[in-house]
Amino acid sequence: MKQINKVGLIGLGAIGGIVAEKLARTKNLEFSVLADGKRIDRYLNNPISINNTPLYLEYLAPENAAPMDLILVAVKHHHLAATMETMKPFVGPDTILLSLMNGIVSEEILAASFPQATILPAMIVKIDAVREAGNVRFSLPGIIHFGHENPDHPAIKLVSDLFKKAGIEYHVPEDLDRDMWWKFMINVGINQVSAILQAPYQLFQTKELPNILVDAAMHEVIALAQAEGINLKADDVMEWKKVLMSLHPAMKTSMCQDMEAKRKTEVEAFAGVVIERAKKVGIKTPTNEMLFATIRSMELKNQMMAKSL
Repeated sequence: MKQINKVGLIGLGAIGGIVAEKLARTKNLEFSVLADGKRIDRYLNNPISINNTPLYLEYLAPENAAPMDLILVAVKHHHLAATMETMKPFVGPDTILLSLMNGIVSEEILAASFPQATILPAMIVKIDAVREAGNVRFSLPGIIHFGHENPDHPAIKLVSDLFKKAGIEYHVPEDLDRDMWWKFMINVGINQVSAILQAPYQLFQTKELPNILVDAAMHEVIALAQAEGINLKADDVMEWKKVLMSLHPAMKTSMCQDMEAKRKTEVEAFAGVVIERAKKVGIKTPTNEMLFATIRSMELKNQMMAKSL
């Protein structure tokens, strides 16, 4: 493959919407949102807007599938299993899969299901997008970090060239595993605590008390990372605080948005993964155990209240 010509995106939330806008405007590129028929109908009936500007996209269902050069995966952790069923006919032996999902396990799941594809681990940072009733609002569009265990893998250049062409900011780090765990540390801290408090970034930018919980959860991730051979350090919490201060005060984490909308959260991919992996190496995680129990209890309450209506 000399260049990427056919790109699919699966997942049209806040992150997916921002990426879709860039790719849809890229010349000489076949770009489609991949979804089943019912979801495509929902997208057509409630078109997405980016900062209040309507975005018109092409959609492809599995029955009209052909292998893609690149598929970007931007769904919630608990939607991944169903997503992979939709993806199957779009994945060929030359397909590159790049996951923009939160957490540190989606690449392993994708690799197990699509051994014929090339998996590029990835994450997105410095993004403050909020999706409300079909409109994605943001001031920072994010930076995609991605790479491969082989730094000379040709897929890296192919995706880099595409992102340059599309105007998508990206970075290929020397130690992607460390960067992935750093983002995971952030998610485990700010996402979970903000979901419980249902608070925007402003609370964490201006008040110290809620950051006690955030920091405690993050330090449990650091201990786990070090036990797994990842070079994450206490100083990385301070690096996060610099990023925090750059985010729009009124914006919220994706997990906070999910909790406010009474949707399922990604707690299993955050505290759930921390707790499970920490047990294997003998590390205690009291903060994450408390956060997990609290968030799951809130979800159960929301389910119960919805059934009683």
